Amino acid sequence: MDQLVRRAAGRPPVPPDRIVAMALRIVDEEEAEALSMRALAERLGSSTATLHRHFGNRAGLVAQVVDHMFGLVELDDRELASASWRQSLRAMAHAMFRALGRHGSAARLLAEQIPVGPNATALCRGPAQGGVRALVGHAHVCDAGSLPARAA
Repeated sequence: MDQLVRRAAGRPPVPPDRIVAMALRIVDEEEAEALSMRALAERLGSSTATLHRHFGNRAGLVAQVVDHMFGLVELDDRELASASWRQSLRAMAHAMFRALGRHGSAARLLAEQIPVGPNATALCRGPAQGGVRALVGHAHVCDAGSLPARAA
């Protein structure tokens, strides 16, 4: 027998991508230290319980924001495929610098979290993998058959 699952009346659900975007906005406007589950929930007009359902805790949220930052890195895969490792490293450094230039306060979050999300993984697996390893400083993350869900 099928049962319908009904949501209790109240606040509408908040999609994870909207939460991550607002978290990055808080970091941009007020610095990384201002990012808390409570401050984020207030900005979204939501509850901290909603955020915890999506991310578990602040570290989980930061991991998603960091991965979002890696998604902002724009690389030309064809150019990198024919480049030397030094040229790849230089191109990767410039691309990371441009991404961080748009969200400079988020750089501190990169120091809090080993990047293991899908965007970081994509950079590890692509033509720029040597540059990613050097910039990220965690070659073992790129070498893993599957990335760990959470780094210690």
